[in-house]
Order: sequence, then C-alpha cells, then structure tokens
Amino acid sequence: AIPQEGTLVEANSSNHYGRFAYDDERPSAWPNASDVWVHGYWVHDWSDQYHRVEKFDLEKREIHPELPYHGYGYKKGQRFYFLNLLEELDAPGEWFLDRDNGTVYFWPPGEIERADVFFPQLDKPMLVLEDTKHVSVRRITFEAALAQAIIIHGDENEIAGCTIRNFGADTAVEVRGNNNAIRSCDIYELAGTGILLEGGDRQTLTPAHNVAINNRIHHVGQVFRTYHGAFTLKGVGHRIAHCWIHDLPHLAVNYSGNDHVIEYCEVERIAQETGDVGATYTGADWTSMGHEFRYNYFHDIHGPGRIGCFVIYPDLPCGGIHLHHNIFYDVQQVFHTNSGRAMVIENNLFFKHGHAMSFGVWGNEKMFLEGGPWRIVENLHSVPYNKPPYNTRYPTLLQLEADFKLGPERVLQRQLPKDNIIRRNVSWGGTFLTVGPLAGLHHVREEENVIADDGVFTGSFVGDGESKSYANGNATGRAFFEKRGNVIMDGDPGFGDLQSQDFQLSADSPAWALGFEPIPFDSMGLVVDEYRTSLPL
Repeated sequence: AIPQEGTLVEANSSNHYGRFAYDDERPSAWPNASDVWVHGYWVHDWSDQYHRVEKFDLEKREIHPELPYHGYGYKKGQRFYFLNLLEELDAPGEWFLDRDNGTVYFWPPGEIERADVFFPQLDKPMLVLEDTKHVSVRRITFEAALAQAIIIHGDENEIAGCTIRNFGADTAVEVRGNNNAIRSCDIYELAGTGILLEGGDRQTLTPAHNVAINNRIHHVGQVFRTYHGAFTLKGVGHRIAHCWIHDLPHLAVNYSGNDHVIEYCEVERIAQETGDVGATYTGADWTSMGHEFRYNYFHDIHGPGRIGCFVIYPDLPCGGIHLHHNIFYDVQQVFHTNSGRAMVIENNLFFKHGHAMSFGVWGNEKMFLEGGPWRIVENLHSVPYNKPPYNTRYPTLLQLEADFKLGPERVLQRQLPKDNIIRRNVSWGGTFLTVGPLAGLHHVREEENVIADDGVFTGSFVGDGESKSYANGNATGRAFFEKRGNVIMDGDPGFGDLQSQDFQLSADSPAWALGFEPIPFDSMGLVVDEYRTSLPL
C-alpha cells in the first residue's frame, strides 16, 4: 500500500512515498532558500527524478518533495543532491536561477568579456527535413536551442561535418526513414540523447540502412540522466561505425528491433553516474535478434552502486547477438544477459575485467506469462516470430515455440538462456563465466577459449540448481573445461606489457593454435575523411 501524502516510512528495505529525512548539517545554512530542487536515484541506480522542494523542515531534517512523487518511491541510503541554491554557488561554471526576479547568477569559468554568451529561447527544431530525398547539410554549427537540432523524416539524406551542441530536447538529432547518414559530426553538451535512428519494417525484417559514421559524441544526457545516451536505435538494420563515444552518465547505445551493426567504435567512460546499466542495452523482447558487435574497443567502463555496469547487456529476455573481434579492457563486466538466447561470443579479448560473461535465469516466472510486468509475451506475438522470415533467420525461435507449447506449468523452459556459444576468446581478469544454477553448460557451451582468469566458472555443470565456484587451480573445473578444448592457464596468456594497450598477442600465445584471429585494433575509432581532417588527441 502507498502511504498517504506526507507519510514518512522508516525502514532500511522498504520503499516509501512522501517526505524523507536527511542526516547532514548543511541545509541548516539555507534558512531563506527558495526554489530549491533535489535530484536523485531514489530507489534504483538506473532511475532518477528531479523534484522541486516544497518545504524544508530544518528542525526535523525532513524534505517535502513536490508532487508527482518518484514512481518507485524513496529508499533509505540512496544518492541525491540539492541544486539551485545561491548559498552553494562557490565554483566556476555554477549558476543559480532566481525565478521570482528573473535573474541568473552565474560564475563564469573564464573571462566573460571574451566569451560568447547565449541565452536560448528557440523552442522549435532548428532544421526540419520532411519527406525529403538527397539533401546534404554540411559543415554547419547548430547550437543553443531549447528544442531539437535536426529532424529528418525522409530517405537518403545526409548530415556531414557538422557540430551539434547545447540543445535542451530529449533527443537532438532525430532520423526516421531509410538510407540516411549522420557523418563525421561532433555532438556534445546535450540535455538528452544524441542521435535517434528509426526505420525499417519489423514485420518483414526489411532493413532501414541508416548509418552513423565517424561521429564523436560525448557529455550528452546532461539533464535527462538515464536512458538518454549517444544513440537510440529502433526498427531494423541501422549501422554505427567508427564513432568515439565517451563520458556519459548512463548508457551509450539503447537499441531495440533487429539486425543492427555496431563496429569499429571506441567506447569509454560510460555509466559515470548510474549502476545496473549496460553501456549497450536492450530489453523486453525475445525477437530483438540479429545484432552484431564487431571490431570495437570498450575500455574504462565502471558504474557506481551495488551492481555497476555491464558493457553488453541484453536484458530480459533479449538474445541473438553475435559478439566478435572486440577488445574489452579495464571494464567492470563484459557481458550479462537475463535469460537471453542464441548468443555467439567469439574471438574477443577480455583483459583486466571483473567478470567476463554471465547468463542469468530470471527468477520471476510472471515475467514469462501473458500479462507480465514487461509484456514480453505480448511483444513476442506482435511479430510473426514462428513464421518466416523470423523462424528461418533466427532458428532459436523454433525452440522457443516448442517451449511455449509445454504450457504455463513448464514456464522454466522459457526462463532458461538456451543455445549460447562461447568460443575462441582470450580472457585474463577476474571470473570467466557465471551461469544461473538452473541452466547448465549444455545451454551455454564454451569451447576453445584461453582462460587465464582467477575464477573459471560459477554455476552448475548440469543445471541442477546447485551453484559452485571453480577457481583457476581447481582440478574438477579444469578437467571439465579442457574436455571442450579450452586452455586453462595461470598468468599472462600472451599480452606482454600491461600498459602498452596495443593488444597484440605474442607469437607463443596458445590462442593461435585454437584458431584465434587477429583483431584490427588500429582501425577502431575515428578516422580522417573529407569532413574530419584531423583527429582529436
């Protein structure tokens, strides 16, 4: 039951609604403050909300947030901060808005006499291409508006060599159509998402062929802190290539649909403010399949909170990812799925990681029934998943159809992460593989990998529900994995100097004998072209 408005619930684990307490002395210095706001991750590290403070009770150390309350309520111990306080304006770049008097107090980061000062009022999109074809917009700087920068609703249009910055909308560049391109642009300092690509036909799996190539995108999602990253992909068949994505509060790529390709990108410093997040993320659809991540460099990715950040995160129950020829360096966890199927993870380097891969069995069976909280059964039936082209393009859907014929009394069969393959990867970090104990290694098959991790496996070999951990030196774990052609070793699997980051395996690495293929590290990231004539340091 939701407490009545203004009710304070004191409990470590319970969520509550209404006023909440704080334990810091600092607000006592704000007796005359007005129009104060709070921003926080009130229950989950991936769900935030801004509130105007209706009232401070300095004596009781309580805050009365203005309605509407956060959807998940409030929980003791979560992160929040105050903003819009004149008393706290004490560093360059900070500002305070006095709405009553129409005055902004701003501490400039440099000499304001030499600066260009903008106060945007434009509340309409800056450029709209509606039902256009073959229009190319080149080398223009779009900046400083409350609404969107560019909207393209058409086919075969191009935005090239442009700078897009300081926009207040939830999405700066919106592309809906087919065969459009965003090329060699710098996109940064945005309130919300950088680029939305939407197009194609999910009923027939007809691709849109929209592309984003050679773009640098950073410091977006500065107001809408969650689920507003560099890219949102919707539909079928979009491609992101040679992009440099960095310094974001939440995710980098939020995608749904089918057959997207992300290749030759460099992605770093994601989830700077959020936890239980994927640098790349999708969820809630069994039929979201056919995606390919290849030739990318993911590094320096860690998130706060209890769970932190996964780099590749197909959430409940998405699958069908081909993850190959990528480099993961200094990341919290490489890959995690909740009940996802048909993953092929091969020929990647996992280096200096906490966990490499985990395959969970989602425990709440209501999720897998009609009317479940995420509507994943309804999403399944929204496309012809058991007919061509779906069941021929994605054969694992034939197994899913068989699982559904077992009826709701055998719902566990829907929950299991089936038809997954892990092969010819090289891993040196923390733990190589974790599998939910109800799923066995016949559901997640690992073969011909070089494993130099301290932990080799956590889970059950046969899916009997009994989870055990097998360290690198454990004879039972070593024997089981070596029967499948894996090489278990202690120490450097061929990287050599840990600081060089050239990621070329030495000639004597056992990976070559297993058929490991070289990864083109020097080809990843931004490139010089007619619009980007030099590369940033």
